[in-house]
Amino acid sequence: MGAWNLERWTVYKSDTFVGDKGFTVSVPRNYNNAYVFRLGRVRSRTVPAALTLRIGGLRSISDQPSDTLSPDLTDANSWAFSRARATRSSHRCAPTSAISTRSWARLTATGSEAFPGTYKTTVEFLSFGLVARADL
Repeated sequence: MGAWNLERWTVYKSDTFVGDKGFTVSVPRNYNNAYVFRLGRVRSRTVPAALTLRIGGLRSISDQPSDTLSPDLTDANSWAFSRARATRSSHRCAPTSAISTRSWARLTATGSEAFPGTYKTTVEFLSFGLVARADL
């Protein structure tokens, strides 16, 4: 399976925060569009057990301007990989587990509007679940 999508970040120009005491601040964003490519594969087997394996990858091309970068909304080119497993213990029930890792490129803020710093983010997701099937 594969997918491509366009994330229209060019419409995201700023955030404006308005306080109840008259304080207002506008934080410029000026983001660029991002292009995301996804690939995935599912493999199932029935012998010796009902086992389903899934793997996937993602590449996001998201070149954001370094002169409006801040730690509250950093974005950059990134890679993500995931793998999942389901073992059907009965005809209608399958415990599942998955892990996904996403890593963004290192970015350094520049310019007077940016919050100074260098940002490098990696996130790992771990999930467990139970899939129940009902024929309605």
